[in-house]
Amino acid sequence: MDDPLTTEPEDTIEALRDGLGGRWLVTSQGSQHVWDLDAMTYQRLRGEGRQRFAHDDATHPITRVVAYPAVGASSHVFFDDPLNPDMEQWRISSTIRLITRLPPRVR
Repeated sequence: MDDPLTTEPEDTIEALRDGLGGRWLVTSQGSQHVWDLDAMTYQRLRGEGRQRFAHDDATHPITRVVAYPAVGASSHVFFDDPLNPDMEQWRISSTIRLITRLPPRVR
């Protein structure tokens, strides 16, 4: 029998990539990030004690991805500022520890 402490659950993945699809919870060193690759949206969920950024917790349409999330690396994503669409916001995550599939969004 597999040891649950050393066996990866089936709903984890090492990296996201263009064309993958699905909703994913990306856990970095201090925060969590929701990447919805079906809707192409991004959301940062600030971790306790972590720096607050403008528009945390809000869901944003992704305008550009420089680096998709990968375990052991950082992600780099761009989105339009919701208050000023002519201004672009970006986020670079801390080192990613885990990427877990989320259930589909209920519409």
